This record gives sequence, structure tokens and C-alpha cells, in this order.
Amino acid sequence: IEAVTGVQTCALPIFKEGINAGVWSVGVVIGSSQMGLSYEEFNNLNYDDKNEVIRNTEEKFIKIGADFTIKTMEELPKLIEKINSLISEGKRPNAK
Repeated sequence: IEAVTGVQTCALPIFKEGINAGVWSVGVVIGSSQMGLSYEEFNNLNYDDKNEVIRNTEEKFIKIGADFTIKTMEELPKLIEKINSLISEGKRPNAK
């Protein structure tokens, strides 16, 4: 296997597994356990509060080892293209 990407909505243990396995780790923000809100609770927030929750959750995912974050799974195909490009340049996951 040349490349693997792990896409997660939960926190620390899964990202540590990704780091140990040498795979690209992606945190999915909206609906994640890391965000701490149900989908309904999130949707009831105003625009500014939604953006703050998203920003805070992205920061948490990066801090615990995610290589990237995406707001929803709709963003994954474009991110996979970016990861493929990084791989073609010889880049590796978790190279911070």
C-alpha cells in the first residue's frame, strides 16, 4: 500500500493510531464528537457562533495530530486530490 488516509470524527486515540501507522489523518468537524454538539444543536447556532465552533474544533483536531480538517465529507474529494499531489511531491503525513 502506497498511501492511506484516515478520516475521523472522534478524538485522540484514533489520531494517535493514524500517526503510528503513518497515514494521513483528517478530522471531519461538523457532527464530530470533538465538536461536542449534535447536528441539530449546531444548526440552531447563529452564523458567528457556528464559525467559532468550527474554528475551535479544527484547532483541537490539529493539536491532537490531524494533518488536515474538513467541515463536511463533501470536502473530502478535493482534499484527497491535494493529498495525492503532496504524495507525488514525496511528502509524508505528520511531517510537521
